[in-house]
Amino acid sequence: MSQNSLSTLMKAAQQQLDTLSKEATDAQARVDEQNLRLATLQAKVEVEKSQAMALNMQALLPAFMARAKAQTQIIKRDIAAAEADIENIRVRLQKAYAEKSKYEQLIQQREAQLAQKAAMAEQLEMDDIANARRSG
Repeated sequence: MSQNSLSTLMKAAQQQLDTLSKEATDAQARVDEQNLRLATLQAKVEVEKSQAMALNMQALLPAFMARAKAQTQIIKRDIAAAEADIENIRVRLQKAYAEKSKYEQLIQQREAQLAQKAAMAEQLEMDDIANARRSG
């Protein structure tokens, strides 16, 4: 495989890593957003409970609590889905990083081979010069 094609593959692998990193960041932002929604809802529940007790309106509390519970379940489902996305992305990132590392190693091996060939060619040239001086 030529040096150019290895470089191209390496660039493609890096682009894949960059894309996956962005996806992971976006998924984490969704988790953070849902956690904030959950915390806000929980705070609202506590405020509503306190107000219902203070205003002696406990009869309205069960309906509110049922809606809050349903909203909590939806938010928790969304959090679980986003966390599953993050785990999936994490697995894909590991594979993409391994692929990029493979190309890096191939490039290094190729460069070492080229350097060795150049050194051998230089040594042959020096040997030819030394032989020419001895015989001439």
